[in-house]
Amino acid sequence: MVYRFPSLRDPDYQAGEVLIASLNNSRGGLVDLVAKGQILGAQAISSAFPDVGIGEIVGAGSPGTPPRQTLDALEGLLDGYRANGVPPDLIAAAKARLLGGRAYRQASISGAAFTWANALANGESSPDDGYAALRAVTAADVDRVLNTYFDPQRRLSILLSPKRVTSIPKIDPKAGVENVAYTADREEAIPAWATAYFSAPLRAPNDENVRIYRLANGLRMTVRRETLSPTVVVAGAIRTAPDLNEPRGKDGVALLTSSLLPWGTTTMDRTAYVAALDNIQASVDLGSDFSMSAQSKDFDAAVALLADALLHPAFPQAQFDIFKNNNAAALAAVESQPSTQAALAQTNALYPPGDPRRRRETSATVAGLTLADVKRWYARAYRPDETAIAIVGDVTPKQAQDVVAKYFGGWKAVGPQPNFAYPIVKASKSQTVTVTSSVSKQTQVTLTQVLDLHRYDRDAIALELANTILSGEGTGSMLFRDVRTAHGYAYGIDSSMDVGTSSSTFSVDFSAAPKNVEAAQAQAIAVIRRLQSAPLPLADVQRAKALLLAQRVLPLDSYAGVAGDLLSDAQVLYTNRDANLYWRRLLGVTPLELQRAMRKYIDTKRFLRVIVAPGS
Repeated sequence: MVYRFPSLRDPDYQAGEVLIASLNNSRGGLVDLVAKGQILGAQAISSAFPDVGIGEIVGAGSPGTPPRQTLDALEGLLDGYRANGVPPDLIAAAKARLLGGRAYRQASISGAAFTWANALANGESSPDDGYAALRAVTAADVDRVLNTYFDPQRRLSILLSPKRVTSIPKIDPKAGVENVAYTADREEAIPAWATAYFSAPLRAPNDENVRIYRLANGLRMTVRRETLSPTVVVAGAIRTAPDLNEPRGKDGVALLTSSLLPWGTTTMDRTAYVAALDNIQASVDLGSDFSMSAQSKDFDAAVALLADALLHPAFPQAQFDIFKNNNAAALAAVESQPSTQAALAQTNALYPPGDPRRRRETSATVAGLTLADVKRWYARAYRPDETAIAIVGDVTPKQAQDVVAKYFGGWKAVGPQPNFAYPIVKASKSQTVTVTSSVSKQTQVTLTQVLDLHRYDRDAIALELANTILSGEGTGSMLFRDVRTAHGYAYGIDSSMDVGTSSSTFSVDFSAAPKNVEAAQAQAIAVIRRLQSAPLPLADVQRAKALLLAQRVLPLDSYAGVAGDLLSDAQVLYTNRDANLYWRRLLGVTPLELQRAMRKYIDTKRFLRVIVAPGS
């Protein structure tokens, strides 16, 4: 549902922003429609430009629901707001959160830069200019904007419904011959001012300000104090491994459990819980991966709310029934798709019968779940001894430790330790599996093999570096330059190295015209063999190391990025074992070690090939 909306220069701009935030509040009518099972989800969106603005409400219905029914539900909600006004408490919460954004803005370098750039581009002297106007917005202003702009007589409604396509588009035989190759006519030298960057020594980040703690119940936490912004970010993860630990026939119970966590606690229902977060302008995301952000002054209260949701979930029966039915319907809608069938065929070919990695949730397994299944899974899988938390922001390590211990210290693990050891898999054999797709014009190919490689093996980092050289540099990567740029065999090509604790996989993916599949595969394998046949020039390896360093360092421009990095370290135990182990190993890899690792682990003669090809 699309409407004209206030522009950046319009006096109603700030009231429009408050309206959008009010509509998106988790206590509001859009989420109520989800809670009642009337829609699958909805969101209000606004885009403002100097002379024009656009307001949208995007809604999704459950599979099989006519789009008109979803439209009617959304329009009915707006009719109620037009007649009775937007609830004042939602308007107050929206204003408080938007005004609180000033404190959160300082917690991200890139976020602050974009905020300043937008303000200056819009003719403001600083991002603070709009806060006075925002503070002056009243409930009457919001209701007036709703009735003025969200006018059903001036609405553009776009209804999308699924349609099964049984034929592929025809290619015009008179069209020009396709050529995706690119022939360079000259070599451009690197500018003189840039050469110094390529010869400078690489330095690993060294974080001496991180403190590591472990509570008596086994919960691990890392803390880094930052005082640039008066805010705190918490990132956390609970290791669960559903494919290993979900009871037989209960596939999908882990996903359903995570979906239900945001729907209230044993002490507060959903609306009361969200109201408590609104009162301190805090945000919480829940699941086996969870996060929290709050202002420093409210750190204790925010952690208390986070702990309440994680440790005392309500698991309401009504929401369980709705989510189960929606998930089952969604799975039924995708189970026959070629991409789903191809992924299933690949997994079944890589792993033998009975291997847990073959497990997957289906519409049938989800439909058979009960609320008791969810509660049993939660009691077994959500446990402190498999939980890691990272805290970054304007809070001392001692304060963080005390607050976490206060609210999470009484959390007890129930039952035996879960199993996280996957069966050892022998080397996969060479074979081809083909799945046809009636809607594809090109062929998608995935080459995969299982590696007897483990996360802490020294060669793991050498192979990560090799994968970066193969595809991590975008259009400058070896695979893209050779297969696409030089020969034009493929539209796109990529590789991935998934390193696990018990085994790993290496894959190459490309899309090509059917006639070019064999040539593209042969050329990709030739590139891999080039890495195996001789050491690469040192400059190529150094450039890949610099890229991996940058990929790890650049996200540290925000509190959330630092917290995510600390959590990642905690999950793979680099932090607990040696804070600089990863970096020492990465910077120490030589071209010869990279070549030897590729020769030892990658066998180009035993790729499993999965093809999604045009056909009926």
